[in-house]
Amino acid sequence: MDFAPLLTLLIVAFGSHAALSGISWLRHFAAQPPAGRAGMAVALGRRIIPAVTLGAVVIIVGEVADVSGHILGGTVIIVAGLAWALLKGLDDIGHWSRSGAAIRILVALVLTGFAFWRLTMSG
Repeated sequence: MDFAPLLTLLIVAFGSHAALSGISWLRHFAAQPPAGRAGMAVALGRRIIPAVTLGAVVIIVGEVADVSGHILGGTVIIVAGLAWALLKGLDDIGHWSRSGAAIRILVALVLTGFAFWRLTMSG
């Protein structure tokens, strides 16, 4: 069974949610004084580094062991970690809301649906 389409959809879903959360996080980041920016950046980095490291390890080990789908699997880990880190970053600064999260999830689902449609139409 080929998991590439499923992994691609997960990448689109997590990636679009991370992009939208990132825009919101950057908007709040820009409004902070310089001392607040440093703290926000460190907190975000603390959460992103483990996911990026794990994703890179999956990609490297998969390449060495000649495992199929290792690049997509590692990318899912990285993008999901980025989405989680940005969501927690918004929660840390008190700018997480159900309505904002619902809009981001809705847009992510629409983009994932579009990607699914494109994948099924390409044969």
